[in-house]
Amino acid sequence: MIELNREKALIEKIKQGEKEALGEIFNAYYDRIFRFCFRRTSSKEAAEDITSAVFLNMMKGIKSFKWQGEKSFKSWIYQIANNKICDYFRKKYRRKTINIEEVGELPADELGNPQRDSILKENKEEVQKAISQLSKKDQQVINLVFFEEMTNQEIAEILNCSVNAVYVRLHRALKKLKTLIKK
Repeated sequence: MIELNREKALIEKIKQGEKEALGEIFNAYYDRIFRFCFRRTSSKEAAEDITSAVFLNMMKGIKSFKWQGEKSFKSWIYQIANNKICDYFRKKYRRKTINIEEVGELPADELGNPQRDSILKENKEEVQKAISQLSKKDQQVINLVFFEEMTNQEIAEILNCSVNAVYVRLHRALKKLKTLIKK
């Protein structure tokens, strides 16, 4: 990821029309936004379409983007992605499931956190099936915490809720996930 001061400078350059700065931001965020969209939609094609729409929206709205205290560009772009994913599901009217064959192996860098290890120690396929059985809101908070490695503050900004609400959502989602895995 880009260091905060560098990111601020790049955003200002993008606002002035510098294409190189836009390319650097795109390179820094594309894969993460794509993975976030893929985990939520379970469709490579949908994730690609949504990711493209996120960057188009980002380019359209970048001139009005303002740093608001702790709210970062990262939170802002993930909020755009979250909104685009919600639009996708509104249009599809279907329940989200994860296609285990498409998900593949979890990268080694997504392991190592003791809390995450305790959740993922069970058979990976079982965990992925259990996650797919959670509500969209629960899947969302699990994905943001464990796969996108965001702080509760960042998640609160993305979901437009308080940090305490994130703690509660995460606690409830983990409790449901634990119950599903034990079945």
